[in-house]
Amino acid sequence: GTKVGKLPMEIRKLQFLQTLDLQWTNSKELPSSVAQLRHLMCLILDLGMPLPNGFSNLTCLEQLTGHGEGIFTADNAKELGCLIKLRELAFIWNGWSRPDDLTTVKALFESLSNMQKFESLEISDVDSWVFQLMLKLDWVPPPNLRRLKLVGVFWNLPTWICSSLLPLLSHLDLTTNRKVQSGDIQILGMLPALQYVTLRVGGLNVHDLLENLVISAGAFPSLRVCLFQNILLMPPTFQPGAMPMVQRLRFGLRVSDVLSPDFDLSIRNLPSLKQLRIDLFNNGAGPGDYSQAVDMLRHLADDHPKNPTLRADKFIRER
Repeated sequence: GTKVGKLPMEIRKLQFLQTLDLQWTNSKELPSSVAQLRHLMCLILDLGMPLPNGFSNLTCLEQLTGHGEGIFTADNAKELGCLIKLRELAFIWNGWSRPDDLTTVKALFESLSNMQKFESLEISDVDSWVFQLMLKLDWVPPPNLRRLKLVGVFWNLPTWICSSLLPLLSHLDLTTNRKVQSGDIQILGMLPALQYVTLRVGGLNVHDLLENLVISAGAFPSLRVCLFQNILLMPPTFQPGAMPMVQRLRFGLRVSDVLSPDFDLSIRNLPSLKQLRIDLFNNGAGPGDYSQAVDMLRHLADDHPKNPTLRADKFIRER
């Protein structure tokens, strides 16, 4: 985090340097001599810092993260494919790609296909056309992927997010601007190694109610943390044997559903639950209804064998 400004060309003399962390250093660019650091294994770039020409020489690189907008051209997207030892990659897409920049996008996904040692991939601020092109190119991450974060505009869950193609995936963070379907959650529930999942909808619409969601026995067998943010559920059903290891759980409910005479959250079937967070949506309920809904949820939490802590946040209906 030290403000170093411009890096000297003499950095090439650090021939045995293995880690170069430039976050918050106020450096605007890398000197081309960085490409001569043949033993470099970890490169963390500051926001907006472009990759220098010749970075394909960094063949020992295992981590390339922290970089922001404007980093890829068709040429250096191809160079990325030379980093076959890369295990962790994170970048922000927005600001450097356009619908007519197909050459760069295709080159990038071709390079990603060369990286069979990938364990962690993060792509942020992706436009919808990029996701659609990704699907058309039939790009599939390697089966040893363990962490995946996708933030952007995509309309369908990528077909390669499934138990047969990603058997080792343990951490998943997805942000989309479309309504989540119950089928999406069922697919995620079949990932055998999944321990942490955040499924987030960018724009909140209280009319996008996910109804009749049933988490079946055997679903999410390894899950510890389940965060459904800005996702409104009509009280879900957790069957006995579902989410047997989940400790933290978050999703949204309508106040009117919580106050319904037949309301049943079935969290008693989650034997490891320690923290429950409910986003309460006030869909036209009266001024005292919110407090009653919180009391009802607290009663359910108190009746749970683990007595999980309850947090209920109030959300006002969008107009």
